[in-house]
Amino acid sequence: MTEASPCSAPKAERKPVRSWSLASSGGFIEVSVWANPIEGDVEGQVSYSVTFQRSYKQGRAWRHAKSVFAKDLPVLIALLQKAFDWVLEQNQKQ
Repeated sequence: MTEASPCSAPKAERKPVRSWSLASSGGFIEVSVWANPIEGDVEGQVSYSVTFQRSYKQGRAWRHAKSVFAKDLPVLIALLQKAFDWVLEQNQKQ
């Protein structure tokens, strides 16, 4: 699990503000939360987006996919629930 300060890096260097990963199907599934500043009258407000990827090893190289196998859905759901809970907590702080 990782955590960073929201919106502090330039767009090219952006990193997720929070990530979780779990082992699944010979690799890992990772869910990341990204902070997006809301422009306009609401200073300091942040909107969050969520991405996921499956990482697996092919030979000696790690590969990444934007899809999961059906058998990996329980793992993805658990990680998405963690992301959802974290986003709700952050929204309550705003």
